[in-house]
Amino acid sequence: MPSPRVQSDLKNFKMEDSFLKLKLWIEDSLDLFKNDLLPLLYPVYLHIYFDLIVQDEIESAKKFFGLYKEIFPDKIEEMKVFESINSPQHMHENALVIGFRTNKYFVVMGRYAYDLLINFLEENNLIYILKIMNQYMEIKAQSGPRAEEQKMGIDAYVESCPLDLNTSLVSTECEESILARSSTGMTIWRLTCFS
Repeated sequence: MPSPRVQSDLKNFKMEDSFLKLKLWIEDSLDLFKNDLLPLLYPVYLHIYFDLIVQDEIESAKKFFGLYKEIFPDKIEEMKVFESINSPQHMHENALVIGFRTNKYFVVMGRYAYDLLINFLEENNLIYILKIMNQYMEIKAQSGPRAEEQKMGIDAYVESCPLDLNTSLVSTECEESILARSSTGMTIWRLTCFS
């Protein structure tokens, strides 16, 4: 029987390998489906990173994060915050991470793209990706093309405030406002800073 460290390394490899397989499959998909499938990569990437941090596999998490962060150029500000996470404790103190872990990431895609995705994940035994999708994502599969103006992501935000990433991610100057309700009835996370 392999040692616990070897088992951990194998599990981490499977997590990272699952992401790579999904990424390559999406990139090789027809353009007609690629635009529907690409929004899946960001939340899957983040939750793999978060899962590695939770397992206290910080070195593996940082390596994984660095390897793929460049494929999300429109998420630079969020990525800076996520990259500063260095322990499971930091995750529990960071409102943005809490927002991603407690709210489902909403994705809209065409029915055929969704069917292709599920078929690919099942054929390749990518159960871990299916688990992430089930636990942290809400996917709306619809007939016909996706309307460009449809909102995707999580309905959570962090109000802009200065943050020293070299210290604890929550300080006495910042106080988290408990769950506010938006006009849509969805949960919104706010981090309010006091100067």
